[in-house]
Amino acid sequence: METVLAIFVAVLAVAGVAYCVFKPHLAIVPVLMMFPAEQIIMGYMPELRLRYGWLTNAVIGLIAVFGIAYHFFRGDPILKGALNKLFFAVIGLYVYAIASILWTPSPDSATYFLEKSWAYFFLFFCIAPLLLKDLDELASIAVPLMVSGITVMALMLVNPRAQFINDRFVVDLGYVIGYGTLMSNPLAIADAGAILAIVAAIYQPAQRSSSVTVLKWAGVLLGLALALLSGSRLQLVAAVAIIGVLLPFATGTRSAARIAGTAVVMVLMLGFLYFIFSTFVISAGQSRWTGQGSAEGISQRLDMSLSVLGGYITSPLNWVIGLGAAGFNEFYTIRSRENPHWFPHNIVVETLTEYGLIGIVILSGILYMTTKYCLRLIAIAGDDRRRRTTALLFSGIVIFQFLMSLKQGYLLGMPPLFMFCLIMARVVKNEEAAAVAAYNQALLSGEALAGHEEQQAYEEGDGAPSPEAA
Repeated sequence: METVLAIFVAVLAVAGVAYCVFKPHLAIVPVLMMFPAEQIIMGYMPELRLRYGWLTNAVIGLIAVFGIAYHFFRGDPILKGALNKLFFAVIGLYVYAIASILWTPSPDSATYFLEKSWAYFFLFFCIAPLLLKDLDELASIAVPLMVSGITVMALMLVNPRAQFINDRFVVDLGYVIGYGTLMSNPLAIADAGAILAIVAAIYQPAQRSSSVTVLKWAGVLLGLALALLSGSRLQLVAAVAIIGVLLPFATGTRSAARIAGTAVVMVLMLGFLYFIFSTFVISAGQSRWTGQGSAEGISQRLDMSLSVLGGYITSPLNWVIGLGAAGFNEFYTIRSRENPHWFPHNIVVETLTEYGLIGIVILSGILYMTTKYCLRLIAIAGDDRRRRTTALLFSGIVIFQFLMSLKQGYLLGMPPLFMFCLIMARVVKNEEAAAVAAYNQALLSGEALAGHEEQQAYEEGDGAPSPEAA
């Protein structure tokens, strides 16, 4: 059975690659699904993952590069709108973070993080934002993203090795490495599930379609179910909250009937989550969803933040330049005994303490500009149903990624947040440039038309002097 499923996964992967060859801008879809796809391939073909762990990401990276090359050789201005202030701010933050290795008290950990992540920086910052140039192309990835996300979630559920381990629904790969059992990453699946639910709930096609409606419901239910089963509390709460806030705007709620319809959708969604929770989570005895389990998680992250903040305030020089990359490991010694390479699990605390006031000012600028781009993208979309909902769902994804950066990941390994910010910035810049060009063209056309009418009137004698006047 596992062999058959593995062959099926391989066929799906090849089909996806072929599809992106014919639709180059859709190469962004495998990039967005990179981490969950890696978990699924690892779940069905663990030997491939163990021996060639780089292969999946390398193939996805090559697909993205092919998409850029296609646009380049076609003569498209691939850098148009990409070299904006936000891009230089993100690059500046990461250049400073890398430079801080020179004074960090934990150079080994910093080097370890950098060696693991440098290829992602290139892909997420320099390649992925170039694949989408405007709002229409951004809207065109919604359905393929739903299809790929639903496929990944379904393959996760039907994997014969999927089970609850340490209160999380994961795939046991049957190998023991170091101090633990090798298993799939529940956070990667939870993130993908939450994003899938946001996209499926918010997106509205230009014209109503029964097939898209089925995809939307499947995406919402599967995405939220996997976020719940994986034991990822904030992913689930954030996804439901973002959907609840943005859904009324996406549906254009202006009447009592639509308000009632939106309320019914939210009730059905919450009812489904309660069913999954009561049927599978409680029966599995998961403690993560109890008050005590949640309190333990919050306490651990608070302890991490307080530990590195205590080290940060010991020297005024630290306040300005920071402790340096991975400086957290010098102060949070409890966790470092198990794993010497660790991080605060909060990008704001990490940036302040490890990169100082310089880093936090740059990060604040990035977040400020991203907020402006979100609002501008929604304004640009106007009343067009498809474009408006695309702007809303993409803004929702950016908000979701930021919330996740407050509880997991680290700056040298958290490029997805900034990738989404850079994609949004380029789309807004190009949409604004297109609007200005259209406005100028309209002015020129109006002036030309007025000139033509004056010339025609003159030729007909309306503009010539009368004989009496002569």
